[in-house]
Amino acid sequence: MIRLAQQASARVVLLDLVLLGPFDRGALQELAARWKVPLVDGREQLDEAFDRIAQGLAYREEAQAWLDFYRAHVVSVRPVYFGPEFYQRRYPTEREQQQFMTLMADPIHPNALGHHVLADALVPLVCPGPPGG
Repeated sequence: MIRLAQQASARVVLLDLVLLGPFDRGALQELAARWKVPLVDGREQLDEAFDRIAQGLAYREEAQAWLDFYRAHVVSVRPVYFGPEFYQRRYPTEREQQQFMTLMADPIHPNALGHHVLADALVPLVCPGPPGG
């Protein structure tokens, strides 16, 4: 797939978005090195973005809109994967619980804000500006 994309002049970036369970990241690192393509750690991007969100430095309006929607529409139906009880059982710290409630649609998939964070991380790699600025 990487070879075909490169032959079509596409920029290839690998995104590690394994958020649950054990996973051998070495395989992705080897693949990225073999094909000389960047590898973005999605979990790291989400962690860093949440730090900025928690400090009010980034995605302020988008995060607030999601949390308002979450409180008004998601929690009210008592879902299995979206409810606060699930996050409290799955994630030991308040910070981790808040991060997943803010950036994730479920334990595996980012919500719209999470995808925005990942897209922001990928843009410079996929659509770099002209050399020198």
